[in-house]
Amino acid sequence: MTLEEEKHFVSLGMRKFGGSFVKALGEALAYADTANTIKIKETWKDYWKEYAEIGHNMELAGDLNG
Repeated sequence: MTLEEEKHFVSLGMRKFGGSFVKALGEALAYADTANTIKIKETWKDYWKEYAEIGHNMELAGDLNG
């Protein structure tokens, strides 16, 4: 999976299911360039892992309305 694909899944999951901080982080991630995407991924590794899975499951289920 590419970084852009991961970014999509993480942002989707964060914006749909995160608390206020995580939702804001997901919104920032949606607009982040590659360098800032990497910073977010490295800084919030646990969030990244958790919401990548959530976002991927959302897409598999057809829930793309984040």
